[in-house]
Amino acid sequence: MADIKKILLIDDSPTVRMVMGSSLQAKGYMMIFEETAAGGLTAIKEQKPDLVLLDLMLPDRSGFDVLKEIKENEDTKNIPVIILTGKDGGEEVIKGRQLGADDYCVKLNTTPKIMQEKVAKLIGE
Repeated sequence: MADIKKILLIDDSPTVRMVMGSSLQAKGYMMIFEETAAGGLTAIKEQKPDLVLLDLMLPDRSGFDVLKEIKENEDTKNIPVIILTGKDGGEEVIKGRQLGADDYCVKLNTTPKIMQEKVAKLIGE
């Protein structure tokens, strides 16, 4: 049996954590949840997730700061990151890509099924 893939979801919205988390758990992924940038960065170091779903608007720091830290660290730079945010401006998409995000999803346009497909594409099933 294949190893169970771990996904870290960093988002301060309980609704997003519940909806996306339960959808991905139903597909067999192990979910790790954090509400803050600090908690997320700690979880990345300790849990070594296979993929990170990252909100841009976190209570303690910008998701862009978290993304930058992930991609600049030798131990974590190869972890795929999908930005999952309410911001749908072109500037955010460009900045996210420049900082190394593998995908950019706007919450209002991203159903759990779409997220399952994006995750499967990046880390397999």
